[in-house]
Amino acid sequence: MRWILFKNPQDLSKKEKQKLIELWTIPEFKELKEIYDLKNEFRAILQQEIDQSKATILLNEWVEKAKKMANESMNTFIEFYQKWQQYILNYFTHRVSTSLIEGINNKINLIKRRGFGFASFTNFKRIVLIEFL
Repeated sequence: MRWILFKNPQDLSKKEKQKLIELWTIPEFKELKEIYDLKNEFRAILQQEIDQSKATILLNEWVEKAKKMANESMNTFIEFYQKWQQYILNYFTHRVSTSLIEGINNKINLIKRRGFGFASFTNFKRIVLIEFL
């Protein structure tokens, strides 16, 4: 179920959608459903073609709604969002994310792990350059 919850709702198969419907009928998962809905609302705001001022309004409304849950994990996310709000809102101006850079960093870290240490930085640099050709 974990991976189903992470997926975009529009990317779910019929079988996955049915599993979610069954999950939401269980009373113990009421709070999880609220968090899932909030996650999808947040994602929907990010996907809208709106300017930074409109995004600020929508995201502040979202934060107020999320605070009402009084959920520890949600509060941690709200604190993260508020700390980085200025930079997150820049996305609505430039529509650029750091995902490409994060992917490159991940690949370089994998090369380091695979190498178990290199004799010199020059050798490490060569291998990184070869991997990205």
